[in-house]
Formats: sequence, C-alpha cells, structure tokens
Amino acid sequence: MKKRVMFVLIILFSISKIMAQSVSGVVVDAQNQPLPGVAVLVKGTTKGTITNVDGKFTLNQISNASAKTLVFSFIGYQKQEQVIGNSTSMHIVMQESTKQMDEVVVVGYGVQKKSLVTGAISSVSAKDIDNKQLTRLDDALQGMTSGVNVAQSSGAPGSAPTIRIRGITSINNSDPLYVVDGVVMNGGLEYLNPNDIASIEVLKDAASCAIYGARASNGVILVTTKKGKLDSPIHVNYNMQLGEQNVIKKVQLANATQYAELYNESVLNDGSIPAFNNPTSLGVGTNWQNEIFSTAPYQSHSISVSGGSDKATYYVSAGYIDQKGIVAPSISYNKRFSLSSNSSYKIGKYVTVGEYLDYTYEKSQTGLNTNSEFGGPLNSALNLDPLSPVYVNATIGSSYPQYALIGMMISRFMNMAVFI
Repeated sequence: MKKRVMFVLIILFSISKIMAQSVSGVVVDAQNQPLPGVAVLVKGTTKGTITNVDGKFTLNQISNASAKTLVFSFIGYQKQEQVIGNSTSMHIVMQESTKQMDEVVVVGYGVQKKSLVTGAISSVSAKDIDNKQLTRLDDALQGMTSGVNVAQSSGAPGSAPTIRIRGITSINNSDPLYVVDGVVMNGGLEYLNPNDIASIEVLKDAASCAIYGARASNGVILVTTKKGKLDSPIHVNYNMQLGEQNVIKKVQLANATQYAELYNESVLNDGSIPAFNNPTSLGVGTNWQNEIFSTAPYQSHSISVSGGSDKATYYVSAGYIDQKGIVAPSISYNKRFSLSSNSSYKIGKYVTVGEYLDYTYEKSQTGLNTNSEFGGPLNSALNLDPLSPVYVNATIGSSYPQYALIGMMISRFMNMAVFI
C-alpha cells in the first residue's frame, strides 16, 4: 500500500514539473537599449522579478504557464502585458508614456514623484507658454508658479523683472540660482529664446535645493531646453507674433477748466484775487498722459529645425524680437537676435558626445529716466498743469525763422528741446 502511495506522489510531482515552465527574456526601449529595473510580474500572482543591468530577466517554475500573462512596468513607460503561451524566450519593447513622465520631476541629479513634492517644486512646460507673448523667459513664471513672485521693476522694453522665491531671504541678494541644462549660469535668463524652452522647474525648499549647496539658498530655477529626438524626421517650426502695446488705464485728472476753478478757490480762500476770470473759456486743455503715451508695435519671429537618426540628434533655432516703448517709441526700444544649436552623437553603447551653443545680440535704449520718483515722464504727466500748451512759438536767434518748440513737458522729462 505504501509503495502505491509513493508511486502516485512521484507521478503527481513529475506531472507538476512537466506542467511548470521557465521563461526568460530581455526588455528594451524604443531605441533598442536595455532597460534595467523593469518589474516583471506574473499577473494574478505574487511571483515576479526585475530586469538586470542588461535588461534581462528569468522566471522559473511557472505552473500552467501557457494560460498566464506577464506584466511589465517601469516609471516613465507604458505598462505592458504579454501572454506567455508556449514561449520560453521573450523580447519586450516598452514605449515611453508622456503622462507618467509628467508625474516625475528632476531634482538635482535625481528624480522624485511630483505628488510628493508639490509644495516644494513648481513646473512650467513648453505647452503652458506656447500661446503667451513673452519677450523674456523670466516672464513665463509670472502667475504660473505658486510661491514665486515676479515683479516688473521697470516699464522699459526688455527690462528684467525681479524674481523672489518665497519672499526676500537676504539683505544683500535674494536672486535665485539659474541652472540651464545642468550648467549654473551667472545672471538671469535674458539671453534665452522663450521658444527654445522645453520645461522650467522651480525648487523652493531646502531638501530639493541641497544638491546645489549654499548658492541655492534663494531657490533654484532649472531650465531645460528643447532637443532633437532619435529616429525622428526633420521638423521645421516657425512662430510669429505681431501686436501693439497700449496703456490699459490712465489716471483721471482735472482738465483746464476744472484746474482753473480749483485754483481760483484756493487763492480766494487765501484772501487773494482769482487769477482766471472765465475758467470755462479754457476748455479741456492739455492731457499730458495722452501726449507721452502712444501705441507701440511689437513683433517676434522664431524658427527651429530638429530631428535625429538612430545615433544622432540635432536642434537649431533662431529668434528675433523687436519691442518698442509706449513712451517715446522712437527712442525707447529693445531688439534681440538669438541663435542656438543643440546636438548629440552616440559614439558607443556608453559614450555620447554633444554640444550646446547659444549666441545672443541685444540692443536696448530707453532715453528716459524710467525709475525716478521726481522728474520722470510719468511723474511729470501727472503733475504738469493742463493750461500749458504742447507747442509754443519761439524765436531762436536773429538768423533763425519762427519754430514750433515742443513744450515744457518734453523738455522736462527728456532734458532736451526738439524743434519741428
């Protein structure tokens, strides 16, 4: 009896061994490069493994394997399922997942899940700024990132805004650290073409900034520029923006009649004789805000060419921006031309060489005292009386005919006389 039982057990064990199956394989990406660390799990079970540095895996003793399915998952790639069937060797190609990549944020030399650092890191993608009229990259952060204050300190064309991450952190310098494609930059981002930006990350807390040391005490702004893609055809992209700039709202001031009436009241209260006998005859007078403000044109052009082969990628772009000022546009302007090149070539399995070149030429002129509380054009426009005419007649020397001299307003804020 015992011999029969042992015989049956041996038969059952042999059948189970015969029905069990081993599966091995390799997991690669779309460029046929091995993916280490990919999780491989038998669906519906706890049996699984991960791929090694060469992207290879092995699963032994899978019972009833022909009816089982393997699930492959990896951060940044689409989850994939493959029925085992009668296969003993598999070749799995995983596709990148844009949705999953958006959930990962680059921090220094590593990555973290965005859900874990939402309050410490803010991200702005190229899609977020594509339809915005930007003359500088700094402007892309305005109203787009929490905890980041972007304030325009001057109205001059092309002027740099003041950026503060979670407030003022030092009595000396509170400017953040700028890192472009892993390279620490001295100064701001005025040389970059906004159309060349792939993404911007703002690191705000000590943990995420620690990798950059004491320089990151005011926060870090990481900028990633656009690059070509492997095995991609040539893409040509042209972006053009044309527009006009105007003053949104002007300060409501007294006109000439109202000014004269108020002046008469003030001298009467002082016991003097009114200076204006008929204030209504003065009419509206001069509105100096209308005289200094004008419609300023704006234009921006950008063209880029990108693509790649199985080993090389390239991205070349050129941009031009011409912005006039709404105050004296003929002498207040900012022009900028930029040219950039970003390419890489894969020499071997572990060696890739590349370069990033950027050239920017900028010409800017204000001709005005833009930030003075006294004597600037805006201050003068609010304080000059509406009784003074814009143009007055003046005789300049005995040998000169009569000229129309641009009036007090222009001479006060530009410190020069313009004759027509």
